[in-house]
Amino acid sequence: MGITEFEQKPLLFYTCYSDQDLFAVLKTNLTSIEIDSSSSSITFEQSQFGKYGECSYCCLVRSEERTDHSDVSIQKRLELIGDYAPCIFYFELSKQEKSVNKYHLIFNDEFFLKFNGIEIIDITNVTIDRFELNRQNRNCLKNLVYLSLENNYLSMIDMDFQYLNQLIYLKLARNPFESLPLNCLSGKSLQTVELFELGRLMDIDPNARFSSELKSLTIKESILTTLPQTLGTDAKTKLTQLTLNGVAWWGVDGISVNEVVKYDSFEKKFLPFLDSQELTNIYRMYDEDANGVLSFSEINLMNAHIYRYIPRLRPTNAKIVRSFDLYCL
Repeated sequence: MGITEFEQKPLLFYTCYSDQDLFAVLKTNLTSIEIDSSSSSITFEQSQFGKYGECSYCCLVRSEERTDHSDVSIQKRLELIGDYAPCIFYFELSKQEKSVNKYHLIFNDEFFLKFNGIEIIDITNVTIDRFELNRQNRNCLKNLVYLSLENNYLSMIDMDFQYLNQLIYLKLARNPFESLPLNCLSGKSLQTVELFELGRLMDIDPNARFSSELKSLTIKESILTTLPQTLGTDAKTKLTQLTLNGVAWWGVDGISVNEVVKYDSFEKKFLPFLDSQELTNIYRMYDEDANGVLSFSEINLMNAHIYRYIPRLRPTNAKIVRSFDLYCL
């Protein structure tokens, strides 16, 4: 397939396949797809397509594409995309481990006014400083269908989700939210919600509304004690999967008798639930021999008593069982 430019002064020619069905048909019937534009300044890199039909700019923010860009910083990728931002429909960034020293993302009005065609946002182990959008710019996310934010040091999302009419899937995981984003459970197209390790989220607004299209709600490693009664009325028609569980602090299969837990491992485990001061105090409290690590017995003691010192990690009317009471029983 060839593409010819007839203008005497051709403009720089950019391409982007956002129609996946079209690309699948072309790929089936053609042996290759090539851009023939010798009069323009297109480079070899710019003329390449990803396996899903994306151009080189789209591949800069696709987790599965273009491994040769893996060492390019996030900031540099955004600079390379430049004016091409409105054509980006996937925005996926994922790191194996989160590093607080790397470039921090800011999702705000300025960002979304540029990237106004996004359909999927999937960010894992990348620090996000802000995630916000004013109502007057709500149309910037009119195409968003999938939102997943995991392990981003994000404490709040400042936007009203009632305007995300196309949103089908929402996942919020391992972030220190103290409250859920406004109307994030009530989108008219919302079908799947996953909330994992939101350890500072004590409750959900009892007046929160749920989508009538909701099919699956998963809340894992949670310190929630109740769910709004509106869940039973709003989502009763299509809700078929409800998964709830609390926090198994270090897990049944956590550490063996001869293992020890250093502070960095401890911090990684409990960061979604405790602030830095609480982390330090609890670690020191249970490191009885002050050797800088927690042993098997010290971890077990902490698991059994951690709720005693952090009131939000237990129901307000929970009784603290004393050893004397256990002896009497």
